[in-house]
Amino acid sequence: MNANSHKQSWCEVDNHLEYEKYSDFNDWIDEEAETSFTIPSAKLGDLSQKSKALFTGDRAMYNQVFEQFRAKEIDETFASLGDEGHWSDKNKSRFNQLISALSQGDIVPFVGAGLSSGCGFPTWKEHLIRQGKIAGMPEVDLKRLLQEGQYEAIIAEITNIHGKDGFKQHIMDDFFEGEHQPSETMLLIAEISKGMVVTTNYDHMLEVALKEKSIEKFTSHVGNCDSKEFFKILMDDLPALLKLHGDVSQPRGCILGEEDYDIAYGETAVDMNLNLPKNLINLHQSRSLLFVGCSLANDRTMHVFFQEKKRRDEAGEGLDEKHHFAIVPLPKEEADIIEREKFLLAHGIRPIWFPDGDFSFIEKILSRCLLELQYRGISIERMRDKQRQIVEESMPKLNLSTFAEASAKFLEPFLYKFVL
Repeated sequence: MNANSHKQSWCEVDNHLEYEKYSDFNDWIDEEAETSFTIPSAKLGDLSQKSKALFTGDRAMYNQVFEQFRAKEIDETFASLGDEGHWSDKNKSRFNQLISALSQGDIVPFVGAGLSSGCGFPTWKEHLIRQGKIAGMPEVDLKRLLQEGQYEAIIAEITNIHGKDGFKQHIMDDFFEGEHQPSETMLLIAEISKGMVVTTNYDHMLEVALKEKSIEKFTSHVGNCDSKEFFKILMDDLPALLKLHGDVSQPRGCILGEEDYDIAYGETAVDMNLNLPKNLINLHQSRSLLFVGCSLANDRTMHVFFQEKKRRDEAGEGLDEKHHFAIVPLPKEEADIIEREKFLLAHGIRPIWFPDGDFSFIEKILSRCLLELQYRGISIERMRDKQRQIVEESMPKLNLSTFAEASAKFLEPFLYKFVL
């Protein structure tokens, strides 16, 4: 046999490559179907692979059962909220909206400390509790500030007691990778992103996950990197990791306490002339963000998004804005759910709820996303290539030294009002 010859699969011989898109459904038919759905035995015969028999013998029946299977799987995914349907139904609708954005190659994951905890690191809240105890901070003050979400105030108090260098060393101690490995959720994030990810985390788990998913050529940038340079990365749709608040390997450059935040975001209000807010706004305008593992509290990052949404609404640009999503825990009380939803929507973010404490739900949602894309025959790489081609065909040939300034002027009438 020629070394380059290829043994054709059943699907290639019978021109049924589409069959392979539904591998989980086919496994279900072959192993479990009789327990949930009635499939006439005459359609299946006595074959060991009933899914192939049904696919080739009665495609209409195959499609009908598949749609029932698909609806059942989605219903079961969202049924765990236990809210008698209201928020579960919203979840299903927003999940479909998320899939629509994913199918356009438009989603950029925005990863918070909640995902690093799945890799064995402490949450940011747990880390601050450790630091507060080491610094001798009164426990009653620590608990009060944590409950109020006043993380910057906690860091300011700890550094006043313990010193800034000590604080940064303890970050190095807690978030240096050591024996840690990315969780399955982190790997799913890397697979969905195909290269462009934003994070507030200091650790290196996303770098490891991106490499494990064979995304080797990504570049890493801190949040306050040059906005023109980052704008070019966005326009070229290049694989990149934006570490908003710094990297554990360079603790002196990390954005930690109030003083650091004032320098990066502005003192009394967000300063839109600074690089970090500019980079966030360009992301907010050009991509659909998917927040995972983020607290989404009333912090500086959220202030940027709120101001940008307010500006767009007042300018009559609200209908053209990107749709952003967040996978977040469902509060226990209905009044708290309504208040949380109002807060997130005011920042342009559509929540997809999960049962409080059930972090396995995040993995289920992300796995479901990949399955839906597979069902539709959509390759994320292909969709992003298509998006890149559209951008490139729309852009004039420019000298690279003037790329950022000229591209902003050129794209403004029919794309986004980026901030340079």
